[in-house]
Amino acid sequence: MGALLAALATGCQTTSNIAPHFVGEKYKRAPASEVQLRKIPTDNVDSHVKNMSKQGYFLVGKATFQGPQQGIPQIKGFAASVGADLVEGAAAQVGTAERTYMALSSYTSGRTITSVGASTGYASGSGSGNISTPFGPVAYNSQGSATAFGASTTSTYVPGQATYAPRTYNVPITQQAYMFWISPSRYLSNWMESMRLAEQDLPPAQRTSSEELKRRAAIFAQAWNLPLPSNLRPFEPIPQLSEDLLAQARAATANANASILRSPN
Repeated sequence: MGALLAALATGCQTTSNIAPHFVGEKYKRAPASEVQLRKIPTDNVDSHVKNMSKQGYFLVGKATFQGPQQGIPQIKGFAASVGADLVEGAAAQVGTAERTYMALSSYTSGRTITSVGASTGYASGSGSGNISTPFGPVAYNSQGSATAFGASTTSTYVPGQATYAPRTYNVPITQQAYMFWISPSRYLSNWMESMRLAEQDLPPAQRTSSEELKRRAAIFAQAWNLPLPSNLRPFEPIPQLSEDLLAQARAATANANASILRSPN
């Protein structure tokens, strides 16, 4: 692991995500669902890069840093953002770091308080007089009373209450190393974007024509036994090349990878 980290070292190491430590190029974004993840062989990095080149892989870039261990979704997500569809990684734990968060300490659920009120009213009265009948006037006296009742109900909602308290936990701190690769099939599917990216610093007059780029794409497809997309077919079809020429085309991949690995950090 020590030799691997030394070979891929990118400078001072700080607790960070992958992006600030990435050294390399960025290609058209790849679907994260297509990114593969595997362990870096730690015995001989240079030899491993050559072996990958022989399989047609391009080294997009690399990153090493010390910090909280990245999860698989984070690693694949970053790889996809730089166009890689293969990530090789290795990690060695160097310690732990304490983290704090606010956790729920207690909770009182909301409740409704209902109050009931009642009232009573009373009234009375009397009267007297005469009424006429076929038998002459008749005197009368009367008394009366009335009672009224009333009631009311009031409801008040008291919301729930939550209290929080700090909690601590430990996260592993690791020395991490990553190599980001783009497969030959994906490289071919993004051929024009990749070629334009490689020539972006050249004056327009010195940039390769689209027709020449298509010719090179056809040779690349033959070298790695890939179907040539219709949008990359040159006006003049490329005949089947000899094995010697195809071997030269495959060797160009190794040279490109070697230049990336030797790039200044």
